[in-house]
Parts: sequence; structure tokens; C-alpha cells
Amino acid sequence: MNAASFDDVVVAWVARTCLAQGVPVKITDPGVLGQIGALLGARARPLRAHGASAPRTKGPRAPLDPPLGPHPLGV
Repeated sequence: MNAASFDDVVVAWVARTCLAQGVPVKITDPGVLGQIGALLGARARPLRAHGASAPRTKGPRAPLDPPLGPHPLGV
């Protein structure tokens, strides 16, 4: 069986199985996706709208000044 026909068989099986169970083939509702993620053990994170930019984090901090001398006390 070549890859294209295998993919077609899988797609048809998923469609039949979902229809028999009364569930959609594709789920797009963010609340439902969150519940599915929780059932599968995904870590919770805030949902954001599709296409929204990710929350910004602070940029890299400036490097620390090097200590004075090769062996400063207390370092």
C-alpha cells in the first residue's frame, strides 16, 4: 500500500469513527481543546486568540561587571 492510499484509509477511518461516536473530526473550540489537553496531561497555560502575538518577556539582562582582581574575597 503506498503512502497516499494509506493516508486516505486513515482519513476515512477517522471520519467513520468520529461519525459513529457523534464527535467532530476537527475540534477548534479553545475550551474543548483545553479540556482535552488536561485529560492528556498537558500543562495549563493561558489561551490566546489565533494569530495573537505571544506575551513578551523581559529581554536579556546586562552582563554583570567582572570582580576586581583574579581572586576577590567573598566570591
